[in-house]
Amino acid sequence: MARALNRDAMRLFLVDRICSVELGAERFEVPENFNPEALTGEAFGLVAEEPMDIRLQFASPVAHLIAERTWHPSQQIEPLEGGGVCLSFRAGGLREILSWISSYIPHVRVLAPERLR
Repeated sequence: MARALNRDAMRLFLVDRICSVELGAERFEVPENFNPEALTGEAFGLVAEEPMDIRLQFASPVAHLIAERTWHPSQQIEPLEGGGVCLSFRAGGLREILSWISSYIPHVRVLAPERLR
């Protein structure tokens, strides 16, 4: 999590996709009492809402993308016959979760909760 200068707001960044870093002249001291988890709680991203138990099935063409990273600290991943995976986690942030799930259509199936279908 870091401040995105172009949005003047906190954002989550995928470290694996950062291509370069430049050391700037400005310095920032992280406060001793800073706790990034306190900002988001059980949120999937940055929006802290009532958490729900989520269970998703991903088909083999995208299974490696799901299995290669941690999407949420509470996640559990089960391999499935045929090369797919089942991802389960408890998180809030309905719009962020729906947007993320939609990015995997047609290779994802929502198993739970019903309201995400």
